Amino acid sequence: MADLDDGLSWWEFAALVSGLSPDSVWRQVIKDEPIEVDGETARSVIGNL
Repeated sequence: MADLDDGLSWWEFAALVSGLSPDSVWRQVIKDEPIEVDGETARSVIGNL
């Protein structure tokens, strides 16, 4: 949630998460490690959609 606190809007966060493949999400879940994305990276990804 730090990215949300640092200025990443909920819409940007939701767009980023919706762009992840189910396999990618599942790999992170079974590894039990958080996915760390900074606000600038998320904005860049969203800008390239």
